[in-house]
Amino acid sequence: MVKGLTSGSVLLLVVASGCLAAPAVSAAQGLTSIPAGRSQPVAGPRLVGNRVIWAEPRARGAFAIRERSLAGGSSQQVFVGGRPRFPRSQFVDVRLAVSPSQFLVQQGVAARESAPPGFTPNSSPGTVIRVSGAGSETLARGPDCASTCFSRQMDVDQDMGIFQGPRPNTVSIRDFAAADSQPLVVDGFSTFPRVRGRYAAWAFARDIVVYDHVARTEAYRLRGVLPDVSDLRSLDLQGDGKVAFEYRPPGRQSVVAWASPAQPFEHRLPLRDTFYFDIRLDQDRILFVRGSPRGELGVTDLAGREKVLARGVEGEAGRELLDIEGDRVAWLESSCRGLRIRVASLAELRSEPRNYRPRACRLRLERPIRRSRDGFVAIRLSCLGTLALRCETGRVVLATARRYRLRNRTLGKGTRLAQFDRSFRRGPRTVLRLTKAGRVLARRRAQVRVTVSALVRDSGPSARRRTPALLR
Repeated sequence: MVKGLTSGSVLLLVVASGCLAAPAVSAAQGLTSIPAGRSQPVAGPRLVGNRVIWAEPRARGAFAIRERSLAGGSSQQVFVGGRPRFPRSQFVDVRLAVSPSQFLVQQGVAARESAPPGFTPNSSPGTVIRVSGAGSETLARGPDCASTCFSRQMDVDQDMGIFQGPRPNTVSIRDFAAADSQPLVVDGFSTFPRVRGRYAAWAFARDIVVYDHVARTEAYRLRGVLPDVSDLRSLDLQGDGKVAFEYRPPGRQSVVAWASPAQPFEHRLPLRDTFYFDIRLDQDRILFVRGSPRGELGVTDLAGREKVLARGVEGEAGRELLDIEGDRVAWLESSCRGLRIRVASLAELRSEPRNYRPRACRLRLERPIRRSRDGFVAIRLSCLGTLALRCETGRVVLATARRYRLRNRTLGKGTRLAQFDRSFRRGPRTVLRLTKAGRVLARRRAQVRVTVSALVRDSGPSARRRTPALLR
């Protein structure tokens, strides 16, 4: 299921981190599994040397960036950011770009799926900041990103960074290792800035531009290749100037293509027709996640000869929940215990693809059930085990878990106390109206043991789940 974001302001942080530098290691043997928490990671995973880096949410809209060695051990917190407070209808929206010596954080605010219709988050301009051991440095004021925060609007390769420029429709390219370096500002920019080696790439209007920032000249341009700049869903760049991109024309499925300085025109790949969430380009290989509800992780060469590496992976448009570096591949899986980052050797996955079939999870409540004075009950169900930890709730019933004797009547086990019987709605929170029996029992008892039955689904088939609970 393709998910879009209604985005607000953005904050770009360029963090110089010497602790991220790590020696190159041989390809990881077997499958590395890293717990990534019980809530959707904000961004990542990203592979850097022998480490994997990701961002995960914290309370009150904050987020933490964590890293862990592929050799084992516990994860370490690298950076904490986020706004201290914003409305419940918003959540922090973060993207990561990482190199051995730098990492960039794009922080924005997006509307939750359960936000009221027509809700628009604050769209004040963002800021580009470089943070190092010596302190922070404001690089530029970013433009309103209401239409571009959906994608990653910065990139880094070694010490070379690229991000939105100080003026509208400009992009800034800067060498962070050079003392007192001034950014190179280039006109004609819309979205998706990328940098590798001497080349940079981005989209402008219907064109894809590849720029040689060493020679300070345009290497080549794919004119009119996009139906519209808003149709571009993913773009990645290689050090030799090759670019791979994925766009989705209106009413059609995804197109995955590439171009190079030697062949500066669109090469469409003859891949299976479906939706492609994100792509990554490395050593003339294009890594992708496609399909719904449980995606396929695959790799293809530039001729379109593809190989499925894993099934049952997480995919969400613009989120970049995959990475490739050398012979290692990282992706995300959702289980009943939470999300896990998987890292494996590309060669091993080619010979033995991973076929992950998540099982139906037991229904869980995220917080205790409490009744209100006006005869309603609010419950929040856990989305563990569903795609991207986002679920829809349908028919929900609260019933007595045992017999209750009252003065003039007896409520048998299984008596309905509250129910929600409408069609599926987004989000795990549901408000139920107490039945007459529920109101009577609620007045007579401080606590009532109940069972919760619910239909919880992601983009796949519905499943009835049930769990005991306490109504207070």
